[in-house]
Amino acid sequence: MAINADGIGPLALGADYATAVAAAQRAAPDSAFAGPGCGGLDEVRFSGVLGTLPVSAMGMAEDERLVEIELGLDAPLQAEDQAACLALRDRFAETFVARFGSATEHWEIRKPVSREFMARTGPVVLVARWFSTGRSCYVSAVYGADPERFERQAGLGPLP
Repeated sequence: MAINADGIGPLALGADYATAVAAAQRAAPDSAFAGPGCGGLDEVRFSGVLGTLPVSAMGMAEDERLVEIELGLDAPLQAEDQAACLALRDRFAETFVARFGSATEHWEIRKPVSREFMARTGPVVLVARWFSTGRSCYVSAVYGADPERFERQAGLGPLP
């Protein structure tokens, strides 16, 4: 997976959706697919590796333009504890930190069943979602997101 200032591989913020779909299908013909996705947005996905880690890239479009891109870690999806989940995010983040520098912003959202830990490096928000009941740990890097987006998703309203 190529890490760029505006996206991942063939997925770039602001890019035309149809062009991104075609580029993803060329880059990853065995795993690329496109269609309606989360929240009714058009979505294009494909799988690959980041260093030695298995990942999936997803671009979401509004009005035929990519508005958000997420690179998610496919495995492992569990951690021994919250500290191990954050360590996994930090290991995943190494490529982004090498490209964009150390995190300049950190925040946390507490939800009824999870804790979400975010860190911004350059144009990317690195996320670790920790679910203690199942020891699940979901790690991703998101382009096109800001703290307010995560607050809205948590139902907390805008940041003060």
